[in-house]
Amino acid sequence: MHLPESRTEDGEIFELSREALDALPYGVITLDRSGTILRYNLAEKTLAHRRSIRSVGLNFFSDVAPCTNVQAFRGRFDAFAQSHESGSERFTFSFAFRWGHQDVSITMLRKAGFEEINILVRGWSTAGLLGTDGDRPTDAAAFAETSNNLATVGDAKILAPPRIVALDPLIAADPRFLCERVHPDDVTAVGVVIAHAVRDRLPYAVEYRGSGDSSRRVFQEHGTFGPESAQAGHATIVDVTEQRQFAAEVWRAAHYDPLTGLPNQKLLLLRIEDAVREAAVDGRITAIILANIVDFRSVNNAFGYVRGNELLRAVGLRLGECVRGGDTVARITGDWFAVLLTDVAAPASVRDAATRMIAAAAQPFEIDGRSHFVTLRAGVSLAPHHGHDPRGLLIAAETAIYAAKTSGRQLRFYSNQLAADAASSLELQNELRDGLENRQFELAYQPLVDIESGRVVAVEALVRWNHPARGFISPLDFIPLADRSGLIVPLGEWVLRTACGQARAWADREIDVRVCVNVSTVQFARPDFVDLVATVLADSNLPAERLELELTETVMVEGFGNMIETLTRLKALGLRLAIDDFGTGYSSLSYLKYFPVDTLKIDRAFINDIVADKFDHAIATTIFTLSQSLALECVVEGVETAEQLDALRAIGCRVVQGFYFSRPLPVDEINARFFGPASSALTGESLTGGAVPLAALNRGEARNHAGESVVDRTPFRR
Repeated sequence: MHLPESRTEDGEIFELSREALDALPYGVITLDRSGTILRYNLAEKTLAHRRSIRSVGLNFFSDVAPCTNVQAFRGRFDAFAQSHESGSERFTFSFAFRWGHQDVSITMLRKAGFEEINILVRGWSTAGLLGTDGDRPTDAAAFAETSNNLATVGDAKILAPPRIVALDPLIAADPRFLCERVHPDDVTAVGVVIAHAVRDRLPYAVEYRGSGDSSRRVFQEHGTFGPESAQAGHATIVDVTEQRQFAAEVWRAAHYDPLTGLPNQKLLLLRIEDAVREAAVDGRITAIILANIVDFRSVNNAFGYVRGNELLRAVGLRLGECVRGGDTVARITGDWFAVLLTDVAAPASVRDAATRMIAAAAQPFEIDGRSHFVTLRAGVSLAPHHGHDPRGLLIAAETAIYAAKTSGRQLRFYSNQLAADAASSLELQNELRDGLENRQFELAYQPLVDIESGRVVAVEALVRWNHPARGFISPLDFIPLADRSGLIVPLGEWVLRTACGQARAWADREIDVRVCVNVSTVQFARPDFVDLVATVLADSNLPAERLELELTETVMVEGFGNMIETLTRLKALGLRLAIDDFGTGYSSLSYLKYFPVDTLKIDRAFINDIVADKFDHAIATTIFTLSQSLALECVVEGVETAEQLDALRAIGCRVVQGFYFSRPLPVDEINARFFGPASSALTGESLTGGAVPLAALNRGEARNHAGESVVDRTPFRR
């Protein structure tokens, strides 16, 4: 391939292969438009000696070329990088280092359609190293004359940088002389570099550890030989120990997690790229296991961030004990970890490894005398099965972990079906956004009935989506999606405004009923939630006592400290608060004395077998007794049969909700059934026992002709 030498051919740099770039006699550094190094060729490696640190991914101006005047170069680069048209700019530049100057010819190239910028670096010098005010020696003799007072190659003292040594071409690469300044372990490699330079009469650059007392120091040596074989050469030696230590610290800070000391995502992606490339040669598998800690937030909330951080460090160490020496455990962010398994023979071994990690994490962690238990959830992607791109493989593992969460499993492998489901979910998310804009949602209302008076005391507002093409979409499909995407915020505001507006309409008709609205975790966590509720109440002119907000136990417990303040502010508005699905969460009963709530709603799970199951009967009785002792209203959800109703009446429960009385109904139907003239038949006498008119009214909804239950038990809740 023809290699570009002239300015008119420089643009061909963009088309060259890595091998062709390495064959160029001058340095090429490829940067993105922010100055981050994407790659560099062999000449740049040699002349600038970038072999001892991995510069790819670092910023050239701040991390790799820390000279005093580098910002002047950066200013020219930033101005040049603003344009996306093809162009070039050539200038000379003198890098002003602490130890002297390095003069180079810079050519910056950009090409339309390419986001990268190529920097061509030609030539270098040692101006300033000899105290000559920038006047370079014109030949080797002048160089040697200036260096008469400096040590020769036989002098082992290399203390004060920079240092110039004279090189005899006949012995410059001789190990006997090299060992006087070069560490014994580095002599062979340095000798090879200098021998090639002597043979080809080319400049060289090499880095090595010092000998003797200087063995802990790192030195950089630049040398040159005259064009004639008999002409002596000279080398400039600079102590770069501090610079290398600083560069190593910068590199480590950029590639390792400061909390756990594990590789971070940036380094993990580099290692995945290398592992996938090497595995492809041998026909092996590379696996990425992405794992996160289930409900880790509760640890921080209960025990504080210090103990939470200790737990993260302990989890990272334990995961490291489950892998081989060539594998990588990395911390991505928060409570998310990733494990890179290299050189895997079969997917079954990946499953075994992931299972070991999950089991190891399940063992108790002892921190500050306390035992902490952790549950891991993991997703797995494989190369080449699921692609070769490092980021794509991480995304695939993330897709698998969310599928595991949705299905209630701890481990899932990525598959094409998961990808299809993810695409379908994204499509549904876009349609959900359109549905909000085009008013495709409506509210259904399910009554809460006082079984002693027969009066509907409240209605629960439940959102419904009537898609113009798909028809009815279950809330179980779109509510979790709305939560994950953040669309639950505008959807929740619409539900709140619509429900309050309807409650105002009932109040205008002198119908004494309150409306209950479910609140999601995402909504409740927003700092402006209380202000929103106050605004909606004011806009709808609804008395606050006619609104009840329902929150699950999970919402109530997460962020306990802020929870009390938010609940207190809501109560100050005058509205009612309810804990929904009580008994299914993880909260301590002691929290109830802090929560300013008005209602406990017993979850349907404890009602299904209340007639035959003594355990369910005992739980329902206990919750009802607890609510009475705390002066809280107790509402029982999911009542579907007369037997369940009789059992609840025997316990003393008064307010119930369920398909036995009514499914959730559109506003017109609930008005006609419960708030119209016929609703006066629902008297206290009719509900005192046995078969009742209200039950008979709804019995056809709950039973088929054979008397078997056909009730859909899906809790259509937001």
